[in-house]
Amino acid sequence: GGLCSTRMPGLCKAALLLLALPVAAGFTAPFAHTRPLGLRTASAVRAGATQPRVAMMSGRQAAAPPAPMEARKVPLGVIDEAKMLAGQDFPFTEQELIQMTYDWIETKNGLEQPDMLAESFNFRGPVVGPFSKKDYLNTVGSFKLEDALPDLNPGYHHFRACPYEAGRVWYTTRTSGTQTGELGGFGVKATGSRVDLPPQTISVKFNREGKVTLFTIGYVMDNTIGNSGGLGGVFGILYAVGMGLPFPEAQPWEMSPQYRLFNALGKLRSFF
Repeated sequence: GGLCSTRMPGLCKAALLLLALPVAAGFTAPFAHTRPLGLRTASAVRAGATQPRVAMMSGRQAAAPPAPMEARKVPLGVIDEAKMLAGQDFPFTEQELIQMTYDWIETKNGLEQPDMLAESFNFRGPVVGPFSKKDYLNTVGSFKLEDALPDLNPGYHHFRACPYEAGRVWYTTRTSGTQTGELGGFGVKATGSRVDLPPQTISVKFNREGKVTLFTIGYVMDNTIGNSGGLGGVFGILYAVGMGLPFPEAQPWEMSPQYRLFNALGKLRSFF
């Protein structure tokens, strides 16, 4: 039978609660307190790009640094992020908020330190939630993805404060790993399959007391990347190891009959 058979009651409910949870259930990222290991800031990358290139051959002089580019006019519609962030009436700076997000990650997204969560906390993904603080801690905290994928790497990057919502930090994940252990709760034995999920957007929102009020994950940015059929979170992991769950939300996106008809009508109109 399928993974939702009577031999595994509650499977589908657990899966829906974990749609967009690549690493919250037990993976501790090897991050330093100030900045995750290996994470380069955008400013460092830009600064490195302006340095002279070192000669690759003995006796060859290094090339001169390129001439500075003329400042160009900002295109219409591009906001002034620095000005908007500076104008926010909030007790934490962007760098402080990012440090607080690192702390959140280091505590397994609050699971090891529940007092980081505000009483009004909620968790949600593309098709699940919102779930309360109690539901989040009881449900998500009971799963151990690191047992199934010991080399699980969330690939967090691109941390930035939101210029529109004070206290909110956005970042991106590119989760990868190898399923060499059993996926607890799903009855999936070790397959040795490689898991490469598409980039997904995550956000954490803090209140004025520094407590987390919102945690959102699993919003896929490009469903053509990876081997999960464009799916994120646990649904993506299951699909990548050949055990996709038997309902539409856990399967790769397919065009509906109604949408096919809509497109067909649009093509017909082009002939008239």
